[in-house]
Formats: sequence, C-alpha cells, structure tokens
Amino acid sequence: MNLGHTDGVLLSSVITCMIYQRAEATFWFNLEQKMQDYVNTINESSGGAVFNWGFRNDYSYWREYPGATGHPVSAEVDWYGYEKCNETENLTRPAEDCMGYFKWSLSEGINGPFSFKQFTMLPVIYEGLPEKPFILQLNDLNITLEEMVWGDPPTIMNTSIFYTKCKFDAKIDFYGYFAYFLLKDNVSFEWVTVNITDLANVTNRLRVKDGKLTYFLKGTYEEKIWCDKNENKGK
Repeated sequence: MNLGHTDGVLLSSVITCMIYQRAEATFWFNLEQKMQDYVNTINESSGGAVFNWGFRNDYSYWREYPGATGHPVSAEVDWYGYEKCNETENLTRPAEDCMGYFKWSLSEGINGPFSFKQFTMLPVIYEGLPEKPFILQLNDLNITLEEMVWGDPPTIMNTSIFYTKCKFDAKIDFYGYFAYFLLKDNVSFEWVTVNITDLANVTNRLRVKDGKLTYFLKGTYEEKIWCDKNENKGK
C-alpha cells in the first residue's frame, strides 16, 4: 500500500552547442519520498494501520494540536559557493558590448516540495563587467542556462574572452517533524511524530549536524563571456 499525505532570451544553435550539453544529475534526493518510504514501512509492519500522514502546517495533526511539541518540516539553504575554478582569459582591456552565458549542472541534485531560491550576482567570477542580479532555483535544478547582455549584443561571437568552470555546491538543512495517524485495535488511535533527523542515511547522502538533517547538493558551474571585437580594439 502506497500511502499519500491526504491533507494536505533565445540562443542560437551554434552558441548553444558551444556551452550547452545535456546531462542528468546522477543522484536525486527527494525528502518527501523518503518520508513516504518511512511511513510505508511503518504501515506494513503494523498491518496497514497507518491512516494518513503529513509534514506541513495544514496537516490535521498541527491543525488540531497547534501547541503540540515539534513543528512541521522546514528547509533552508545554509550556504552555497564555488571553488576550484579553471579560468581562461583572453582580454586585458575593458569591453562594453558583451554577452555572457552562465550554466549550472548537477551531479547530486534535489527535488521535492521545498523552494530553494538563491539571490546571486552575475558574472560570478569574471570581474570585467558590472554585476547583474539573478535568482537561482536549486530545487529540481538539473541544468540551468542563463543569458545576459551588457550594452549591445556582440556582432562577432567566434572567440570568447573569458571562460571558467568551477565546482558548485550547497548545504541544505531540514529540521522539524512529520506525523502519521495510527489506528490501534480498530477502537482507538494514536498520533505519532517523527523527527526528520531519523531519516539520516549515509547511503542517501543524509547526515545529522547540529540537530538538522543535512544534504549537500553538488555540481559544476560554467561562465563564458563574449565581447565585440570592435569594442575590444577601441579600448
């Protein structure tokens, strides 16, 4: 029995091929599925006695017992960053008309019910252009490709002036409880709460630190900048 919680800018093909290659994360972590698996195991061992379960504020347990010990599961990005960058730069003078492509691709990703939007500035590594804001969504991020233009789009795109590839990672923390409704002897019932840290499992890249369940998202980040050659020569 599978229990559900019932309460509940266009890129040209040439330029695209230069930086964009489809790849899939080799490992995906879904916290909701891990909680589902846990409850399914309890349900099987109890002879099908689990009626439903949930992990949000609108689940019946927290609606009926708002002052109960333990709060629903929450999640946050503790930190994210870039390291071990390999850079190639072909421009020593400033440029005005430039285009940048920025790509994040994951080897160990995360998907599920939580949003992990992170505000960042682009370019991340190259320092020759004014920074522009960008919101990066880490949840369900397989490959994200962003295009930005400074000044006018470059007229010649056959030579990049800057390229870097970095390791990209983020530490994601989960804390709180999920709960399930357990029938007992067909005449009574019991609410059971489970600390999310009980799901810790090294095989699934889940560890407990400072009372929180921790997962490390991992991948690569690429940054490529093109600038108009006429602008380059004139500076």
